[in-house]
Amino acid sequence: MKGTDGHTRTDTVVTGPILLALVLMVPFAMIEKRAAQPIMPMGLFANRAYTLANTASFFSAFCLFVSVVFLPRFFQEALGHTASSSGLLLYPLMIAMVAGSLLAGTLISGTGRYRPWLLGAAVLAAAGSLLFIQLTLDTGPWTMSAWMILIGLGIGPMLSGLSLVIQATVDPADIGTASSDVTFFRQIGGSIALAVAGTLYADTLAGDMSHGPHQAQAAATAGALPLLSATGAAATFLAVAFLPAPRRSLKHNSAGNSLGALA
Repeated sequence: MKGTDGHTRTDTVVTGPILLALVLMVPFAMIEKRAAQPIMPMGLFANRAYTLANTASFFSAFCLFVSVVFLPRFFQEALGHTASSSGLLLYPLMIAMVAGSLLAGTLISGTGRYRPWLLGAAVLAAAGSLLFIQLTLDTGPWTMSAWMILIGLGIGPMLSGLSLVIQATVDPADIGTASSDVTFFRQIGGSIALAVAGTLYADTLAGDMSHGPHQAQAAATAGALPLLSATGAAATFLAVAFLPAPRRSLKHNSAGNSLGALA
């Protein structure tokens, strides 16, 4: 987002592509409204549940993408781990994410209710993210694992839960498109989160380099990850809180949807 080669945020090379993308959204929407088989039917946004679920998916990606990118970077550059061992150290988050997705899918299909589980998941993600403010070079692996488990348990339910909500609120003919849009908005949200987090990370890293490169890496991670992840979790919480009741019952076998949402 900030650019390279000394460019600042206000330089044309940085702001130009962002403004161009915003401008191009207008003809994209106009074309999609007239297309016989649109990639993203604009009419679906008239459905409040569809819009809010995609908003929640967009912001929930802040927690997912920032964590899985910047934590391995911390393990390698600050603690000196190899790429392989960094991946293993991320297992608490990934396993918790899979477990959270499967558990949420089961609870939603069993009770027919989604809001309590998704709101609770957003709180867990925010709590785990904010704990990383305390991250230092001396933070123990078990402590970090506990923090990562909270984030994973917060992210996982969003993967399956939002897909189930979308499928229960759009017309049956739009279920395939609407389900894929949840993933699409998650990817877009993650990309934007990484751009912003990368800028914050680079700024903090440069400002703390006088304390040594390893300490600077720890400070940069402790600055970028909690801010972006907690902001995403808070926005997800608000989006879920205003989701309307689904049009169709959520009480059905969701095991396949829970697993498919992880793909």
